[in-house]
Amino acid sequence: MPDHPPSRAEEAAPTRPRRTPLVIKDPPDRRLTALWILLGLTWLVGTPASLAALLFHTMDAALDTADSLTALRTSLAALLLTGLALPACAAATAALLRRPVPALLFTTALALTATPLLLTVAPAELWAALTTDLTP
Repeated sequence: MPDHPPSRAEEAAPTRPRRTPLVIKDPPDRRLTALWILLGLTWLVGTPASLAALLFHTMDAALDTADSLTALRTSLAALLLTGLALPACAAATAALLRRPVPALLFTTALALTATPLLLTVAPAELWAALTTDLTP
């Protein structure tokens, strides 16, 4: 093939653009998104509500009746479930499903709840309350 300059016809001919298909990732599963929203709202509403219930039932525990102690046990269990267990399980589930944003958000939620709780009550006292005081 001899090297020759392109003719005017070759210069005038439009070159076809090379087209590569654009790959669009599938959107995340809506069920998982609904799960993260439901768990986040449960944590956001349940933790302050159970903390308030624990505070009110602690003030009522001065009466030292069986009903006030039962209410105190229930509110403490609700606080531990919504404040510690829910974000810990949600963060672990998000990490196992390789969802970095929910894992980070639920880890942050766990830290926001556990830090004041563990600064207020020592873990040994919390464990003692769970094992001895909460058993009927």
